Amino acid sequence: MAPPFTNTTLFDRRGKKQRFSIVNVVGILVVILIIVLAVETKIFIFNPQKHPPPQTKSPGSPKAFLNDGGGSKNVRDSWCDRVKQARSTLDEKLHVRVPCETMKQAKSAVVVYITAGVSEDKATKTVFSGKDYIDGVMALGASLNDHLLTKETHRLLLLRDDFMSSLPDSILAKLKKIGWTIGIAPVVDIDEKYVPRFARYKTVYTKISVLGLSEYDCVLLLDADTLVVGNIDDLMTCNILKPNFRAAGGLDLYHGQWRHFNTGSVLWRPGSDEMNRVYNLTSDPTFMKRFESDQIFTNTVYPHRNNVSINNELMAGRQVNPEQLGSIAHLPWEYNAQTHLEYQRPQFWDEHVSDLKIIHFTQKKGWQCQKRLDRPPPLSSNRPATKDCTLETDCACQEGYKWYQYLKKAEDFAVAK
Repeated sequence: MAPPFTNTTLFDRRGKKQRFSIVNVVGILVVILIIVLAVETKIFIFNPQKHPPPQTKSPGSPKAFLNDGGGSKNVRDSWCDRVKQARSTLDEKLHVRVPCETMKQAKSAVVVYITAGVSEDKATKTVFSGKDYIDGVMALGASLNDHLLTKETHRLLLLRDDFMSSLPDSILAKLKKIGWTIGIAPVVDIDEKYVPRFARYKTVYTKISVLGLSEYDCVLLLDADTLVVGNIDDLMTCNILKPNFRAAGGLDLYHGQWRHFNTGSVLWRPGSDEMNRVYNLTSDPTFMKRFESDQIFTNTVYPHRNNVSINNELMAGRQVNPEQLGSIAHLPWEYNAQTHLEYQRPQFWDEHVSDLKIIHFTQKKGWQCQKRLDRPPPLSSNRPATKDCTLETDCACQEGYKWYQYLKKAEDFAVAK
């Protein structure tokens, strides 16, 4: 009987005999098998019908691929998995696209939208340019660097695709450098008959997509005309929303009364099913009408701050039965300090100005205030309340110098190596 490993006679190309052991033959077959498997695997991975490769582009590109959670798996995409799972019931057209492959795990997020902006030559006192908004989020980003210290909070700047495509790579690079993760907001269009007449609000329904960011426990939605001037780590724990509030909103001084929660700074508890519900309302003729702004729409969806008597109790610091709050928790005024109170409620402003956390430039925007880096002279403590002060140079701009300080800080940081 032949031994287990015998020699086998083969012939080369010239017909000469070659001696090979069975071990040699098996080795060759193994190599061939490995090559075949490698080729098949490559074809499978890059088959565009099954597993499309992630699209990438240089940092700052307006057309960079932004994943909504459905990307291929790798060691860095655990956040993609969470996004995909959390949004499993969300209407596909409502998805915010973010670069989840590059994002770490987080509990909460600060979110700012830019949905439109005219050219600088068309900007007015009430319709703002794209540059105005970019300057706003640059200053806001720098202020967050000083006053948001937790590592469990993402900072998302969400742009509509039509606006993002108009920005040069250099601007996007600066925004990223100051700390923003840039995503693409969905286009939430509504019937023309419901579009607000005021030009600045024509695209703001996109902002309701914040409710679809259900991968987070809470999301702080800020307008681009806000500035963070005090630590907000406590807010980003989401504890204010316990046990089951949908949002925490600060009251707005609206036509001289505390009515509605102001949507310039709102802490939301997002949810896919709630996002679908709210979106469906935008096409419901029994609910929908031409609302004046996104704030009026939102306060109609959540009508729990229309009771002026309860609102006055809240602003006076008195306890209110939680059942009377409905689905909206009370966000202390210092987290949404509206600057029109500087002249409409001067005593209230003076009493609270030292406690401010988030300034909301509701009258003149930060970029409309007189440019200065030092604190202006103090206002008279017994100045009378007025309905309007727009003709005055420093109207509602007592804190405007802080905005310019942070804009300078952002610009200096953006050009630093």
